[in-house]
Amino acid sequence: MKYCVNHNTLPAAGTCSVCGKPLCSLCLREKDGKTYCVDHFPSGSKAKGPLIFFFAAMLFLILVSVHTCSGSSTSSPSSKSSTSSSSSPSSSYSSPSSSSKPTGSSSASSSSSNSSSSSNSTASAKNVLAEYEFTDALKEWPDIKNIDAYTMLQIYKYMENEWSLVPYDITREEEDRHGARIEKQAADRYGVTQDQVALVYGFVSMDYDIVSSAAGYDTTTAEDLTVPYGDVLKCHAYGSVLDIGVKISGLLTDSTTINQNYYNIADLILKQGADAYTTIYYAGYMPAQGGGNAVVISFTVPAHVIDSIKNRTVMEVELSDYVEDLWIHPQLKG
Repeated sequence: MKYCVNHNTLPAAGTCSVCGKPLCSLCLREKDGKTYCVDHFPSGSKAKGPLIFFFAAMLFLILVSVHTCSGSSTSSPSSKSSTSSSSSPSSSYSSPSSSSKPTGSSSASSSSSNSSSSSNSTASAKNVLAEYEFTDALKEWPDIKNIDAYTMLQIYKYMENEWSLVPYDITREEEDRHGARIEKQAADRYGVTQDQVALVYGFVSMDYDIVSSAAGYDTTTAEDLTVPYGDVLKCHAYGSVLDIGVKISGLLTDSTTINQNYYNIADLILKQGADAYTTIYYAGYMPAQGGGNAVVISFTVPAHVIDSIKNRTVMEVELSDYVEDLWIHPQLKG
């Protein structure tokens, strides 16, 4: 089977009639019965493909939103209030003063509403394109096509976290045993089969950006975050989830080596805005004997604990009693 020169995991749907490059359905362009790559597509003509699909969807959604805004401008004040209360979650962040603006600002309010609707329409069109790409990529993975993108990401993240807890210096037999255990746990947790867990992990590993976009996640690298104890190895934001890994050093006692990680979390929340997240995944690493870094502590900080740290009702030295999924390397337990 030939694969696309631009997307090596996608099968070729055809070839360019000029250069002969194999291309998937995302890259293939067609005109007058002939197929082309983007470099050889005849100028001045309209290409068939996802870009056309995207712009058509975006234009349609913008027109619908404008029509809706025009229709709502003649509604009574009570109907506006009803519409506002049922809008997106962001409306709940409006300040009290914004609801008491004089009626003379209605034109500015209408302009803001139109701008917001247009922005929402653009986002909706992007979601349509993301879903299209996700569905297209799944064609080669029929055994997991009924699993939604959000669940796939949860399975992938669960697998990543569980594998990070497995020691590096183990035999192949032990590795296989850990793999079977992790796959079974994930299958039971998310209501899928073990074979599907393995397939999902492989699919997301190859097409992470496509899956995260379809799930509505805006994956970014949080490069500006630092910690008072150690160096940040990895730091990514997945929507409302922060995933951070820190290389730490051994201190005088096992207890202080462990507690420095809780002080890192508190610093992120109290001083660097990490309270904006609803979940924080944290892993502390130390140099491994065979080279590289190994996880020595990991845990999850849920939303209510983040709030408690911010409000100072839970202190750093108490966090071991409040964090979830706490794992500490046996050598640090004394």
